[in-house]
Amino acid sequence: MESTLYENDYALVYATKDVKNNDIVVVGLNENEALVKSYQCYENGDCWLIADNPKYQPLKLEEDHQPYIIGKVIESKKKF
Repeated sequence: MESTLYENDYALVYATKDVKNNDIVVVGLNENEALVKSYQCYENGDCWLIADNPKYQPLKLEEDHQPYIIGKVIESKKKF
């Protein structure tokens, strides 16, 4: 899969906690980090953040990460 966003790109984020599977989301972790990844939740309740870039492993959202949804990406712009 090819990356959706590249370094220095701009992302327009709609602030909402209402996200669905395969949305590109901004998730805060540990009160000091934010990630932009695809969101996937399964019937067993496990939720994962999945990078478009295959060099990054999927990240299972767990309580010790203190995850919180900031919003979902609704548009991106390339910076040239």
